[in-house]
Amino acid sequence: IITYGTMAGKSAVRDTGRVLDLPLSDTDRIAKKVHAKLNKMLDLDENEVKKKFNNDQIGDVMDLIKIYKDNT
Repeated sequence: IITYGTMAGKSAVRDTGRVLDLPLSDTDRIAKKVHAKLNKMLDLDENEVKKKFNNDQIGDVMDLIKIYKDNT
């Protein structure tokens, strides 16, 4: 079930990138950082990220949150 939710988030990022004519390399780079449902992941603060994700994922999640906040 978790994988399905993650795959849906990655697909949503890739579909949005296609619609906005973003370069595939940029869209793919962002999609690879999705490790959970996007709506839940983007609202976390740094302490919550550290509690919910493993060390390999923390950097990706923090990068994605930064990209989100810089572009909203």
